[in-house]
Amino acid sequence: DNVIMPDTVGGAHMASLVANPDVMDFIDHIRIQGKDAVNLEEVDVKDLPPEFRLPTLGEVDARNRIGVNVIGLRRASGEMVINPSPKTELHETMKLFVLGDAEQIRSLNEYLGIQTPV
Repeated sequence: DNVIMPDTVGGAHMASLVANPDVMDFIDHIRIQGKDAVNLEEVDVKDLPPEFRLPTLGEVDARNRIGVNVIGLRRASGEMVINPSPKTELHETMKLFVLGDAEQIRSLNEYLGIQTPV
């Protein structure tokens, strides 16, 4: 349900490369590494096991429990929150964006009962 305008996307990417070349190199590195290196995954809060549906993001403690970092979330309203606070209250309508290496993502999927292709 999105319109992609290659000229706009390419132009914005080139401008970002000029303004913040190291940041863009880092983001591109994450994006092109593939499933065997670093992944950015989305997880619906409603898909979390009941013991993980805790009141706040800090109580989920995904970094210490599974090894993934929650780097953002999307609220039901569509609002994106980057680097959410541990005090962020979780709701079943939210999606979490997690970053981790291949093993961490496998652990996350295993914990959530998500089948992954071999």
